[in-house]
Amino acid sequence: MAVWGAVWSQLHLFFLPGMAGVVSAQLCTGLSCLAVTLATLSAITALDRDHLPRRLGPATLVLGGVIGVLGVPLAFMRAGPIMALADVLGVLILVDLLAVAVCLGCAWRRGSAEARTFAVAWSLPMAALAVAQFLDVDMLFWGGGSQTLVLLAAAWQTLWLSFAASRTHARLRVERDRARRAEAQAHELARRDPLTGLRNRRGFIDVVTPMLEAARANASPIALLIVDVDWFKRINDAHGHEAGDMVLATIARRIGRWEGALCTVARLGGEEFALMIGGLEGFALARFADSVRQEVAACDHHAAIGGGKVTVSIGVAEAAKGADFRHLYRLADEALYTAKHRGRDQVVLRSLDDASEHAYRFAVGA
Repeated sequence: MAVWGAVWSQLHLFFLPGMAGVVSAQLCTGLSCLAVTLATLSAITALDRDHLPRRLGPATLVLGGVIGVLGVPLAFMRAGPIMALADVLGVLILVDLLAVAVCLGCAWRRGSAEARTFAVAWSLPMAALAVAQFLDVDMLFWGGGSQTLVLLAAAWQTLWLSFAASRTHARLRVERDRARRAEAQAHELARRDPLTGLRNRRGFIDVVTPMLEAARANASPIALLIVDVDWFKRINDAHGHEAGDMVLATIARRIGRWEGALCTVARLGGEEFALMIGGLEGFALARFADSVRQEVAACDHHAAIGGGKVTVSIGVAEAAKGADFRHLYRLADEALYTAKHRGRDQVVLRSLDDASEHAYRFAVGA
C-alpha cells in the first residue's frame, strides 16, 4: 500500500524523474492489482472459518489470486487485446470487492470482531478502487483525481487500523493482567488447605524457606511448633467426620490469629498444624507455645461436639542461629511424640543447639 501510494501520487518522480509517463502508469496499475490480491488475502484469512460461508471464502481467495496473476502481467502489456482484457480485469475486481464485502458482512453478523475491524478499515479503499475503476475522477479533488482519492482512502485505512490495533493491544493487556491474576490466585490456592484456609505443607515450606535463610544469615533465633489435636480420632468416631472438620476449622481460625511478619501458620495435614516463628527463644518461646496451647483449649466447639473441650499437644524445636526445615521438623516431631507420651495437653520444647528439653503442662511450667 505504501509503494502503491507513492507511485500513484507520483511522489517517486522527485527521485526518479525518468519513470514519468507509461512506466509509472504501468507500475501503478500492476501495484493496484497486487494490492487487491493482498487485501483479499488479508481480509479473508483474518476471519475464522466458522464465520465465513463455506464456499464463498475459498472462492474469494481464488478470485483474488486470479486478479494478481492476470492483472500484474496485463499492466505491462503494450500490444494485443489490452482493452478487452482490461474490461475483464475490471469486472473481476468489482466481483472480488463484492465477494469480500459479503464475506465481511456474514462474519460480522456471526459475531466476528475481526470482521467489524476489516469492514470499517477496507470499506473506503474498496469504494475508492471501484470508483477509480469505473468512473472518470481525474478532475475531482482539485485536480488530484484518483491519486488523491486513493491517498485519502489509504489514510483512513491507516488511521482506523492504528486505532483498532491500539484497542486490541489494550484488550490484550487487560486479558494478560487477568491471566496473571488468575495464575497467581491458582498458585496461591494450590498452597492453601481448602478446609481451613491456612497454608498447606507445600505453601508452608515455600514461605518458611526464606525465613530460615534469613535466620541463618543473621544468626537469629527461629523455632518450629507442631500442634497436634489430642484424641482426634475419638471425635470423628463419636460425632462424625463433619463434626471433626468443624473442630479443625475452629482451631485453624484461632491459630491463624498469630499469622504475621514473624510468624507463619499452616495445616500440615490431618489434625496437625504448624507455626514457624522468628525472634523468640528459651523461656519466651516456651511461654508463646503454651499460650497457643491455652488459646486452642479455650475454643468453643459447642456447635460441633456439644461443647466438649478439645486440647492439643505441642512439640517445639528451636535453633538459636537458624537451621534447615528438615532438622527442625524432625526435632519438633520428636518433642511432640514426647508430649503425647507424657499425657498430652502440654508443650515440650527441644533445642537444636544443646539438645536440651523442657516440658510445659497446662499453665504451669515444669
